[in-house]
Amino acid sequence: MTGLQKSFIVVLSIITAAVFLFVGWLAFGDEISSRIAGNGADTASTGADNTIWAVGDSLMVSATAELEARSSDIVINAEVGRRMDQGIDVLAAMLGEGKPEVLVVALGTNNGVVVDQVDEVMTLASGVDRVVFVNVSVPRPWEVPTNAAISRGIDAYPHATLADWKSESRDDAELFRSDGFHLSQQGIQVWVDLIMSEAAR
Repeated sequence: MTGLQKSFIVVLSIITAAVFLFVGWLAFGDEISSRIAGNGADTASTGADNTIWAVGDSLMVSATAELEARSSDIVINAEVGRRMDQGIDVLAAMLGEGKPEVLVVALGTNNGVVVDQVDEVMTLASGVDRVVFVNVSVPRPWEVPTNAAISRGIDAYPHATLADWKSESRDDAELFRSDGFHLSQQGIQVWVDLIMSEAAR
């Protein structure tokens, strides 16, 4: 084998290795991008294999680890301070990519919910088998009208159901932190129990 042939083989080997490294880097980059996309506690990319999608506010942020421990097929998108109108924008983007079997909506702690917003969610969730709305236990003026709006809103949709956190918590101080609405560790357990029970019906 001549020196020229040896040089050619070395160059070809270097090019081949570089191509494999570049392709691997692209795949790795796509994986990282899919995991950090979104905001708050968005824990996975949306996809057809995911059974439960959950959108929420700070209560769901605090309960993310417990929700993930209960289901290997859950996508969580939660953010501190999120209002229902902001959550609807998030849902529009998520549901534009696909549909889960179960959608959990835990919003209303911040500024409340009106019936029209429940209708907006249900319109976006057309094709979802089951939609679970979590009502609120929050010592604010919008607690009562929010829970009434959620209850009235879902009555029009047979595939929508209520996770009645207000009744489940019964204003039990042990389930809340000192502000009276964020979840204690015990509260996280009970809140997640309630959601997963409704999601499995």
